[in-house]
Amino acid sequence: MAKYRKVDPRIWNDEKFRALSDSGKLVFLFVLTHPHMTSLGAMRASVPGMAAELVWKVKAFREAFGEGCSVGLVQYDEKASFVGVPNFLKYNGPESPNVIRSWGDAWDRLPECELKDQLPQKLKGFAEGLTEGFQKAWLDIEKAFPKPFQSLSKAFPKALGKVPYARDREQEQEQEQEQETPPKSPRGDSLDSVMYPAGMDTPEVRRAITTWLTHKKKRGESYKDPADQIGLLLASPRFNRDPATFVAAVNHSKGNNWAGCFPPKESDRGKKATDPGSIYTPGATGEGIGDV
Repeated sequence: MAKYRKVDPRIWNDEKFRALSDSGKLVFLFVLTHPHMTSLGAMRASVPGMAAELVWKVKAFREAFGEGCSVGLVQYDEKASFVGVPNFLKYNGPESPNVIRSWGDAWDRLPECELKDQLPQKLKGFAEGLTEGFQKAWLDIEKAFPKPFQSLSKAFPKALGKVPYARDREQEQEQEQEQETPPKSPRGDSLDSVMYPAGMDTPEVRRAITTWLTHKKKRGESYKDPADQIGLLLASPRFNRDPATFVAAVNHSKGNNWAGCFPPKESDRGKKATDPGSIYTPGATGEGIGDV
């Protein structure tokens, strides 16, 4: 039976999707309809591999792919080669209970990583909102695959507990007084290894990157590979490759204790705003990378 994917025409009304460049839109639709995309909304894939499929240069594909990651449309764990679409099930839900029963096989084909560990809780919540037949199919899956689908009930709250969503003023003052040291990637590289978009390699941007990485670390959301993930963040169209916009976004988002980095709107100035990245996706290359 041929695979197919639903693409809701309202996608063209979606603010995040419309903010993508033409290349970013194409890459997101490519990921969404990829032949290897499983019924869970995730697959094993890498940036170089997907670039090769489209016969694109890796740098160009990485920049376009990073746009979707930076606004939370896509999640990516580069080390595990895990690619996920957080809202996939919302538009591509199971057509029958048998589809849910096939989730176990799809789960086995995904690489192990933190993003994979988050899937069972999402799947369970989705199945529980369906009719009785689908719920029974989910219970069958839980019995057949106890480890992947039940282990998260303990791990998930623990993982969330690591994220300090609230701080008092005393803690903030202590953080402001701490000396910020230049961040390094796991390979020991400094910010020189970041792939800076044209015009973005300035002292102000580098200081803002240090501030942002420190902020993420203190939220318990450190990037696994800062150099690569910061490069994807800087390439986001929301900053228009303007250093001042990026610096303002860091200060604004840090001041609101947000997980994601978003520039202030006119309505946000001088007041606390609602976090556009409030649905935090840890481990993404941004938090996903979603919410970088």
